[in-house]
Amino acid sequence: MTERFSVTSDGRACTPTRVGDFTIGRHEGVPYADVLLDWACSERGDDLEVRSGLFPDGETYVKGTKTIVTYELDGRSGSAALDAGHPSFSIGQAWYERFWEFFRLGAEHLLSGIDHILFLLALIAGSRRLREIVLVATSS
Repeated sequence: MTERFSVTSDGRACTPTRVGDFTIGRHEGVPYADVLLDWACSERGDDLEVRSGLFPDGETYVKGTKTIVTYELDGRSGSAALDAGHPSFSIGQAWYERFWEFFRLGAEHLLSGIDHILFLLALIAGSRRLREIVLVATSS
């Protein structure tokens, strides 16, 4: 895994160490693996980049995977969604850029299942105002 997932600091590779055990399971019918890695950078620069090539579409074994990265660094924390079209992100990236990545990921998830579309149609049919639809849809 550490050969296909990397962290660099100003272009220099950082060294990974696995922390604890990993878990494999399912969430909403989708297989998930949780792995905690700690990365040590010999010299800390201003530009930290995270890159994932865990499941490249070109291998044809698995296609369309998403890697959700959650990080904690110097008192800052955040998340990013990586896939074949967006294989990396920079810690210096603005929050709204990562927001749109998660928005896109959520929209793809909603539109990929008939149960999700039917749920949204039921919300629209039973609601009188757009605000009600948004509140119920985002709290579920």
